[in-house]
Amino acid sequence: MLKVHKGAKNSKSSVVCDALLLDPQSRSDTYPYIEIDEDRVTIGHEASVSKVGEEQLYYLMSRGLSEEEATT
Repeated sequence: MLKVHKGAKNSKSSVVCDALLLDPQSRSDTYPYIEIDEDRVTIGHEASVSKVGEEQLYYLMSRGLSEEEATT
């Protein structure tokens, strides 16, 4: 949640939501909640949803996790 109060002129902010899906049954819904009570602001928002990638899996396994442990 982001709230910009009245009087916070020229404020800049960004809301980032990242989700990591660990199995085929996983899902993610991201809804940014931004409340702005000032006109002169710069606000952005973004969201990403991803599965465990090859590089992430390699990193986790190089630290001693099995593939199953790294993906569950």
